[in-house]
Amino acid sequence: YKEFLSKRVGRAYRRQTKRLNELGDYHCEFFRDREALEHFDDFVAIEDSGWKGKQGSSLAKAPAYHEFCKTLCGSYCDCRSLLMSFSSVNYKRIAATLCSLEGNVCHVLRTGYLEDYSTYSPSNVLLMETIRHLCEHYPNITLVNTHPYSYGYKQNYCHTEESCLTYQIVNKTLKASMYNQLYTLKNNIKASVERIRGRTRQPAISH
Repeated sequence: YKEFLSKRVGRAYRRQTKRLNELGDYHCEFFRDREALEHFDDFVAIEDSGWKGKQGSSLAKAPAYHEFCKTLCGSYCDCRSLLMSFSSVNYKRIAATLCSLEGNVCHVLRTGYLEDYSTYSPSNVLLMETIRHLCEHYPNITLVNTHPYSYGYKQNYCHTEESCLTYQIVNKTLKASMYNQLYTLKNNIKASVERIRGRTRQPAISH
């Protein structure tokens, strides 16, 4: 898999991993199904400590969604498709990833990290470690769907092409109209920058 990564991403992964190891005992854990479900509350706490908690989009800040997600994880357990991973420094968990396995695809559903460790990019490193774990232990998994909703950084870890259509429905108000125009302008600028860089949007990872 690493053969498909850009040199820049590879260097960043090695640099951040080295920094994390310098903090002490850095290691990753991977849990499946019922055992993974036992660690669900830890995942929720880690996710809530970062930017998702501050913006109110974490599971802890949305009780109804929290209950839905926990019930969904229970269903994944019944199908033997739940995978949860954690990274720890000195036995303190600092990042977590929630995934489901379906056929040859691993869906990365949610990620989170402790805000105090944000400068170490722990969720990015854990994503790489999770992919490596899949390559080593789940040879039937050939695609990883990272759900790049906001198209921020996940495309850096991909090498498959994609096409995507996005529709946004706004209210007929002046504020909504202004927001829609700014949103469209932002996306147009981002697309122009990506074309200049010669990069293609990619939502999935394969090895």
